[in-house]
Amino acid sequence: MRARNLKVIFSLAFLLPATLYAEEWSAPQYITELNSAKRDVTPWISADGKTVYIASDRIPGGTCSRCGMEIFVSHLVDGLWTAPERLPEPLNDPLSWDGHPSLTLDGRYMYFHSNRPSPFNPGTRQADDTDIWVSENINGVWQQPVVLGANINTTYWDYAPQISVDGQTLIYTSNRPGGYGNFDLYISHKVDGVWQKSENMGPVINNSIAQVAPNVSYTGKYMFLSDLSNVYRSIKVDGVWQTPIKLPPPVNQCWSGTESSIFNDCTQTLYFYNMCSPLGSWDIATTQWLDFPDPNPCDNFIIPEGQWRVRVTLLEASADLSNDIYLDQPISQLLIKHSLKNVGKVVSTPFLSAEELIFHIHVDANNWGLGEYDHYSNSEFARVQRTDPLRYLVGFEDLPADLADWDYNDTVLLVELVGVEVNIWESQNYLGENQVVQSTPADQDTALVLLLTSSAGVEATAVIPGAGLSESTYGVLTEGDPALYTDLIQPEAPLAPTGVFLKLELENGQTQLLDGQAGIIKIAYADEDDDGIVDGTSVAETGLVLARYDEESGAWMALPSEVDPVADNVTCAMNQFFPIFALGTWTTPDEEPPPVEPPVEPPANPPPADASGPKLHSTDSGSGPGCLSVAAASDPAGWAAVVGLLGLLGSGRLIKRRPR
Repeated sequence: MRARNLKVIFSLAFLLPATLYAEEWSAPQYITELNSAKRDVTPWISADGKTVYIASDRIPGGTCSRCGMEIFVSHLVDGLWTAPERLPEPLNDPLSWDGHPSLTLDGRYMYFHSNRPSPFNPGTRQADDTDIWVSENINGVWQQPVVLGANINTTYWDYAPQISVDGQTLIYTSNRPGGYGNFDLYISHKVDGVWQKSENMGPVINNSIAQVAPNVSYTGKYMFLSDLSNVYRSIKVDGVWQTPIKLPPPVNQCWSGTESSIFNDCTQTLYFYNMCSPLGSWDIATTQWLDFPDPNPCDNFIIPEGQWRVRVTLLEASADLSNDIYLDQPISQLLIKHSLKNVGKVVSTPFLSAEELIFHIHVDANNWGLGEYDHYSNSEFARVQRTDPLRYLVGFEDLPADLADWDYNDTVLLVELVGVEVNIWESQNYLGENQVVQSTPADQDTALVLLLTSSAGVEATAVIPGAGLSESTYGVLTEGDPALYTDLIQPEAPLAPTGVFLKLELENGQTQLLDGQAGIIKIAYADEDDDGIVDGTSVAETGLVLARYDEESGAWMALPSEVDPVADNVTCAMNQFFPIFALGTWTTPDEEPPPVEPPVEPPANPPPADASGPKLHSTDSGSGPGCLSVAAASDPAGWAAVVGLLGLLGSGRLIKRRPR
């Protein structure tokens, strides 16, 4: 088969023009469903154009000039906006001015201004008492807002926040002393979860009049702002914002865009408000950038400016050709090896920002042989479908053109953009896998403990010493579907599984523990009639062993295992390597003894055996320590910590089940 080295390129970077374009904008269209006889202002639109948040004083309340201004949400359904719905307390405070909502791309955090009491204002709820606040959406519920600290807020007027799509940059308006005009724009960046001291954006952006209500577009290329009378636009060139230019009529035709305008690159639509409405009040309108200079950035794979990871879930794999999946650019990384064995596997990349993404699949044309390989990646062999602003389906046709059926479902990836503050396991599990998730700091005194109850009621446990982790991370223990592992159990293989498979994965990408560290895998089995035979099999419980699949050699490796016939479980040391484990027996134990992983050195002073406890039948060769001693560190204190953790497993206090 002729080798191919064709790549699919999803363009995430945009060529910036050397000069600003002469612009043409359409006549404003007022959105009837969003507007009322009252003031309807400061729209924020989602990247897919289907959700809008506004501020409105349509519900009376309060005594100050803008008290009763609250935040509402509307959704686009069948081409029409639903009636704006007021967000409940505690996000809205009916006695305060709550306005100018701005959300991260994933909709998880909303930043807004409010004159509710805070450490930075006297609590009189005057219009100029506003501070910047943030609320987190957890399971569809907006939480109690939190006022940002002194690196953002002052005792002056701080308002109109605009959060970047990745949640790491905040631009807002303030009339604090030391600026260039009545109101200036300030910027702050989040570093290690902490907002840094705000900086004035300088004289190119700010002037002697006023610059307010910043809004950076979805791609991070354009920023729209106002001088309290007209809307202006700046463009970022080589990372630097250029001098703002005033938009032409018909956008600026009266007291227009006083405090808000947001541009959606995906639809080339500017959302703003002005007083030109036939209703005679402040109302929300849209206008189209008719000669938009860039190709539609949302037609293809796009990563907005900011810090992101790419989370990849393998949904489908070719039944005929086994393949590996790579990310070539902007980093070189093998994402998923032997994809047919790893349907359901979830991986993530390191952080990246606004660059090209190049994926390819590496196909073994001889079905796991050592023959020719093909690379399929160019647009001829892949199709990208954007399902929402953060999520894409990438389907590959992994057969040569003369054999392809062009349904693009041979290998299918779900690709998601994940922000710096989101762990990759938090989002919906698309395959319905039975998983448990837990996080821990990477230090010598903690352990990552995962307890999983399988669909058949079988309990499995993994204990990973913190000293074996390279960094703080999430661990995921998954009940493997036996149907997905049938190709791992070859007729000539000595392992006969009982049907229990586990995948152990770390979010930081580790596939083995640090040198000198070992963990514990413990799997229960069923022997309800106490006949010494695993229920549903002919396997004697004393012959059970836990094994690890070695992807490099394609062989199963026995782990030092101890069977507890009273508790009906098998405990073993995973040594250093993972991720796939199976519980089974060796079919030819006498003629073909299983390969055993070399054990880690036992503790210098192992604790004495408990004479009153059950006798453990070990499948270890006799030269190595038992499983618990392997999992212990190199001192008795480490042993005690591991035993103590195992004692807590039944309490559930160390368990965090994956959200459904």
